[in-house]
Amino acid sequence: LNAENLSALNPNALLISAGRGEVIDNHALYHYIQKTPSIKVVLDVWANEPDIYTPLMDVVQCGTPHIAGYSFEGKLNGSLMIYRALAKHLGLDAQKVEERIASVRQAVLGEAVVLKSSDLSDDKRIPDAISGGGQSNQNIINQVILETYNIQEDHTLIADSLSKKEAILTTFDKLRKAYWQRREFSHFYADQSHYSDAGYTAVTRFLSAINHVAEQTS
Repeated sequence: LNAENLSALNPNALLISAGRGEVIDNHALYHYIQKTPSIKVVLDVWANEPDIYTPLMDVVQCGTPHIAGYSFEGKLNGSLMIYRALAKHLGLDAQKVEERIASVRQAVLGEAVVLKSSDLSDDKRIPDAISGGGQSNQNIINQVILETYNIQEDHTLIADSLSKKEAILTTFDKLRKAYWQRREFSHFYADQSHYSDAGYTAVTRFLSAINHVAEQTS
């Protein structure tokens, strides 16, 4: 995306970049946002990492230090992929290798954690739809997403470093190497007692769908 391509975007679009930083001309993007403040931009990848174009942090909705694949499960999957490839290269018994991988997954990932979000009122656990509050399925899912991972916390990692005048060249890599233990949706499950029937259906369908996508891409 260069200056010409960006000008063709819907000015009210949401632009998310989490593939390769060089896909977007970062300087052109900065100037485009200044001229078109209605566009919303989220960047996880940047041109010329780790020496990124820091003025973009002042105009994007969210900027993170290339950590889309840095979840705890993501790191484990990457390690197991290397182990599986090495075992195949060395001619190790395939069944024993898969048994070992399954054992490691069980030992490392631990037990799933129940979600604390709810679409029930605090008093007497009455559904909001009855008590007068009312929540859409989207609002319930939004609660689940923020409970499992609040992306703004990762945005703050870079923003705080810049506010302290830290050199981005070293800070960017430091933030990635010392990244906190973020868990994926597969680490969480919904307790039916926390939700109305409609809310529970919405949350379980969402978790099932997103975990299916994760399995297909891992």
